[in-house]
Order: sequence, then C-alpha cells, then structure tokens
Amino acid sequence: MGSETPVVDATPNPTKTLCVLGGSSAGTPILIEALGNTRAAGALPALHVRLYGRAAERLAAIEAHANYRLTQLAGDTDTARSGILLSSHTHLADAVTGADLILCQVRIGGR
Repeated sequence: MGSETPVVDATPNPTKTLCVLGGSSAGTPILIEALGNTRAAGALPALHVRLYGRAAERLAAIEAHANYRLTQLAGDTDTARSGILLSSHTHLADAVTGADLILCQVRIGGR
C-alpha cells in the first residue's frame, strides 16, 4: 500500500437531464432563470430541462417565455450560451425516460 496517485477524471461534466413535472406552471420561467443564473455562476453542469405538462399550448407558451428569460441572461438571442436546453413533452414517458433528476411541481387536483 504505497502512495498511489489517484485517478482523476479530466472529462468535463456531461449534460445532465432534469425533468420538470408540472412544467406548464406559471412559476417555471422563474425556475429556469434561477437555473440559468446558477449555471452562469459555474455551480451547475450544462442542463437539458424537459418540461412536462398536459396542455400542449400552455406548455409551449411557458417554454417560449422561459427561453426568452434565458436569452436575457445570455445577453443575446442565443439560448445555447446559457448552457440550458429546454424541450416540452406532453407524454410522461418521453419526459422522464433517462432523466438524471425529476422535479415534481404538480398541483394536486390542479388544471
């Protein structure tokens, strides 16, 4: 048991996937902005955020507004600079399959 050099993984953190159940909530753009700020501070890896909701039209509007907030953080119209990619899903299996983290912000009995 000599002094062995520890093996250090030098590869950068890969993109992590966060699934947000209840992604069509009015609070979702605030969540995305907070994630963007935390990412900009270097405290998060690149994220793919999958927004899940039942109402496709509302979900699309929330995603568009969240992307707008990310462009404001990036200082231009390129949301990729924020390191956060958003996608919307109305099928639960598509949203959760392979996710690293799942956040449940579903209102009980809500519409």
